[in-house]
Amino acid sequence: MAGFGLATSAYLGGIAPLAMLFAPTASAIAKGGAEGHRPGVDGGMRGREIARRSAAEVSGHSPATATAKLFAWTTTWLFALTWLSTDILRGHASFDDWFRACYVYLLVPDDLAPNLGAHWYFFSELFDHFVGFYRFVFAFFPAFLATPLTIRFIDSRPTFAIFGVTCLGCIMHPYPTLGDAARFLSLLPLFSEELAAFHPGAAFAVVAGFFYVILLSPIFWRLWIVDRVANANFFYAVTLTYFAVQSGLFIECARVVLRHDFSTKVALGLDKESLLRAAAAAEGGSDDDDDDDHHHDHAD
Repeated sequence: MAGFGLATSAYLGGIAPLAMLFAPTASAIAKGGAEGHRPGVDGGMRGREIARRSAAEVSGHSPATATAKLFAWTTTWLFALTWLSTDILRGHASFDDWFRACYVYLLVPDDLAPNLGAHWYFFSELFDHFVGFYRFVFAFFPAFLATPLTIRFIDSRPTFAIFGVTCLGCIMHPYPTLGDAARFLSLLPLFSEELAAFHPGAAFAVVAGFFYVILLSPIFWRLWIVDRVANANFFYAVTLTYFAVQSGLFIECARVVLRHDFSTKVALGLDKESLLRAAAAAEGGSDDDDDDDHHHDHAD
């Protein structure tokens, strides 16, 4: 299923989602639901070794095996979807035309038709001399952002890394739709415990922002394109709001998850300290008992 999901992401969104999602997905499979497992009170290297053993016992896959199997299934499904598309379009379009129309246009956004993304307005105002450079920047900026995110969460929270990478890909997509947000919003229930600390003001702003975009984007589009009584800034304000809402949601989710992990780590540290104190007190008490017995024997 994970291979099919990655193949579908690559099939619908190009190679960039596949490249960004592969590592955290393989890590999640290797951990097999053991995400969030924290080292015991012994801590240190021994605690991390216990966590790795627990993950391997749950999933039944080593990281290398999980990566190899995921790569094989993803490649198989991707070839199957590509073959199905070429078979359906046989006689209507060549493979090159289909590939350019589906994937190359994501890297070379020549179509500046207004949409909910941030690319079209920027490139319409840009001098032609700088277009090539900023195409590269906009195309690979999600990967630049996803790299530190993946490094930070791939070991401790691979599913949150998947959520973050998917969210970044949707935010920076050249031709996004409202339906693209469903890909990362569907992953939010996985972090229900952590999201309980979501700031109420931020939650209201996110929900209000999504309603704003859903209600006003078709209205401003009609006022500008059809009725010709508004200008591009009306619709671009909606696209900026959509960009800001998704970015704010991701930042707040990252904040509550990091805060939850920090609180858990502090609690484990306190538990470790309490156990060490109790052990020291018990050891000290046994030493005192031995001394008392020695004194009694000497007195006798």
